[in-house]
Amino acid sequence: GVTGGFSTGDSGNAVVYSNEINVNERDRGSWSGVVFEGDGSEGQVYGSPTLTKDLEIKEGQTLTVPEGSTLTVGGGVTLTNDGAIQNDGNIVKDAKGSIRGSGRIYNNPVEGYELSIRVPVFAEVKYGYARPAAMAVKIQNTGRDTLHISQVELTGDTDAFDFTGPLSGDLPVGGAGMSCTVRPKAGLSVGSYEAAVTVTYDFGCTATADVTFTVGQADGTGTLTMADYTCGDTGAEPDARSDTNEIFDITYAAKGTDFYDLDKPTDPGEYTVRVDFSENDNYLGFSLTADFKVTHQFNAGWEQREDGYHHTCACGAELLLKTEALTAVPAGLASAYPSVEALTQALVKQLSTGADYAVYDVTLKLHEAGGEWRDAAPADFPAKGVAVTVPYPEGASANDTFTAVHMFAAGANAGKTETLAVTKGTDGITFTVKSLSPIAVGWRAPAPGSTSAGSAPNTGDPSQPALWLAVLGLALLGLAAAGGGTLTGRKGRRRRR
Repeated sequence: GVTGGFSTGDSGNAVVYSNEINVNERDRGSWSGVVFEGDGSEGQVYGSPTLTKDLEIKEGQTLTVPEGSTLTVGGGVTLTNDGAIQNDGNIVKDAKGSIRGSGRIYNNPVEGYELSIRVPVFAEVKYGYARPAAMAVKIQNTGRDTLHISQVELTGDTDAFDFTGPLSGDLPVGGAGMSCTVRPKAGLSVGSYEAAVTVTYDFGCTATADVTFTVGQADGTGTLTMADYTCGDTGAEPDARSDTNEIFDITYAAKGTDFYDLDKPTDPGEYTVRVDFSENDNYLGFSLTADFKVTHQFNAGWEQREDGYHHTCACGAELLLKTEALTAVPAGLASAYPSVEALTQALVKQLSTGADYAVYDVTLKLHEAGGEWRDAAPADFPAKGVAVTVPYPEGASANDTFTAVHMFAAGANAGKTETLAVTKGTDGITFTVKSLSPIAVGWRAPAPGSTSAGSAPNTGDPSQPALWLAVLGLALLGLAAAGGGTLTGRKGRRRRR
């Protein structure tokens, strides 16, 4: 070992091997030379020495050139590197000097033997992505002499990339450079992938540039529907489906509010169901909502009274279905039609059959516990509407051709009309509406010598999704068991245009 003062030669260029150097650590800053300490596996350049004699770095040895230091290989001197040089400073080779060996020089290259590597930047994608196209890796000689590329390789997450192109060759100064290609593979899971393009060339110098590719979680997808149901019925469960995520929670709220809870509503009204889907490794969590209605029960237990037909719903509300002569213009139509006559003519103009017509004012009112009678709102109607059966007017029959027109009396469609599909039966004609009043029916007798066969009635079918009610003339006379029924009563009178 060396104790006390320490010198690397008069010129400060000596190479020293020592198993132990006992000096004040502050003195190391004044050293100049190459020093291998301990078992000789680790060496360090101090100051900026010039090699005047050959130096061999054997396999298993590492020489470090710290930042701020320069190691010069003098003329006629050979630096043989079969180990590794960590060049954080600078290495200079005299024109008559030589560097050789099977080892590598890491970080900074030998001065004058520089190259640049330009790697592509791949945009972040979502899971299930379309595979990006291959992109070029550009290697350019930025030094003073032709470079001899011995190897271009990809290290790191090599299973995530395809790497192709020239893997060796000469790279002249100022030339077009050398290009390889790198491409992320398809079907990678969520995560970040990193690989390094490493170029090995003259004297075992290496240059490295990183390529990254990130796969993020994709947005989950699914569908949600919710069927309407009547009060007193538990209703079907939401039909929530997703091929990407599992259901986490199902909650309900009154439509237009944000107060969701787990209890499925039972009172009539408009509601929203929300289904939350949980996050997983590849997909973000998400929520879907669907609107639905809980409607009053219309299908059984109607009682005839003087003012119409009454029914007590399972929720406790009382329903009143009635028909009256059209004696007043609904408030939602008053600005467009100053009189009943004007409204009637507007309806009749939409009829496409003959001069005979009849106009009906059919209304549904509700009386909820502790409240007043009110007109039924759209939310009170079954989703698929109310099927109304009207008897054949006096002088009309199933052989005639019928047209039915309904005018919307409120809401965004107020004043607009819709032509209703008419079904002819034994006792009258049937059409389905989702709001009531006013309705006009027109008919035309068949031409002499021809007939128009009527279709069979479709009442009394418990599987019918719409509500079947019979409105006969200006009064209701009966309703059969749940699901529909057949009623009889006096016929309405005809009017002419």
